Amino acid sequence: MKELRDSAAILHVGMKRTGKTTASLQMMVEFVEKQNKPVVVLDLGSHPSFDNFRRITLDELPKIHSLTGKKYFVYRPYESLQVFPEILEFCTMVSKYVRNAVVFFEDFTTYVEGNFHPIIKGLILNSRNSCNDYVFNVHSFSDVGPFILKHCEIYLVRETIDDPNDLPAKIPYTIRPTVKQALGLILKENQRNRNKYAYRIIYKEENRIG
Repeated sequence: MKELRDSAAILHVGMKRTGKTTASLQMMVEFVEKQNKPVVVLDLGSHPSFDNFRRITLDELPKIHSLTGKKYFVYRPYESLQVFPEILEFCTMVSKYVRNAVVFFEDFTTYVEGNFHPIIKGLILNSRNSCNDYVFNVHSFSDVGPFILKHCEIYLVRETIDDPNDLPAKIPYTIRPTVKQALGLILKENQRNRNKYAYRIIYKEENRIG
């Protein structure tokens, strides 16, 4: 992941047991140690991988740079039955107050369906101005809408349930052949190694596989 630029929106695609969470943790360490950016994880499922992160409240989001000695944070909504309003409030606070940080949206498709809310769209569109990196973890290309497929500059791709020969039409047509090629390479490598840990990085602006 050395080629990741500052302030990029990254779509991290892979079905379960493909190493997505492990890779996310490795990316977090790189962002903290190499770019000195604090990491915030939006975690609805109370994933044990983030239990050692400092749990943060919405009111504390603007202060993450001043929390001495702390670089890894997790936000876990308290109202499980009314989680979407809390997600929107989280995104609003990040857009308004968080700068030069990295935000991971764990299992993004579990709480965002259909068309994106304007607040979430604004968050993504403002990533460069805020110097924030956003990483959206999803299980397949089919799970997300056209907006995020268009505006994420980098696809970090693992094995998915998507058929390389019948990709969702919502993937931008200019990048579809590259996605197909990447998925094909991943499947071949996984078959050869007898596991599901292969991945490829697609840089959309250059339309190339890294």
